Amino acid sequence: MVKTPERRPSYDELASLVVRQMATIEAQRETIAKLEATVERLTARV
Repeated sequence: MVKTPERRPSYDELASLVVRQMATIEAQRETIAKLEATVERLTARV
């Protein structure tokens, strides 16, 4: 397989990636908080 040289991402591409990653991280934080609350609730039942 012939390896082609990779081009560097532009500033705008990198900025867009950072924004998407920030949104993903925030969604993950919310999911983790909900899961932690569920674990606490279920642990209290046991």
